[in-house]
Amino acid sequence: MKAILLILIISMFGVIGFGVAGSYFERKRFFFNLLEFLKQTKSLVGFSSTKLTEILNKQSYYGDKHFKRLIKNYMSVLNDNLNISLDNLFYDITILTNEEKQDIFSFFKGLGMYDQTTQIKQIELLESKCKHYFETASEDAKKYGELYSKLGLIVGAFVALVVF
Repeated sequence: MKAILLILIISMFGVIGFGVAGSYFERKRFFFNLLEFLKQTKSLVGFSSTKLTEILNKQSYYGDKHFKRLIKNYMSVLNDNLNISLDNLFYDITILTNEEKQDIFSFFKGLGMYDQTTQIKQIELLESKCKHYFETASEDAKKYGELYSKLGLIVGAFVALVVF
């Protein structure tokens, strides 16, 4: 019975550690998907007459849950003729900092409102910022992701030792 309880305690803290670590990996995946979206959008804006809604519809099937949520939220704003705001664009997306949200918001607020040359410049501006965010998220995932995973297991083992 004690062995089962020990395994349960260690497992519980391990799951908590892996859960916290997961948010760092989710940020990395989000920025990777956003960068891919920007690359594809830049090529479509530059070389085709594809409508914005068609580009977004294609993107809504790819990426992690946070990126899909961003595209879905933006599509809702477009389809319902709502005024775009930070709240409705980032509804149910909690992994981004305020600075990151502001940069992405500024891009989506102007998406489709500029001529081709200006739109490409806007895409390239966000692309350069997202490359920095991706690099930071990658470093954080490597550093803190592993740390919290191991820390969860260690704390679980410590609690198990204290309890027994």
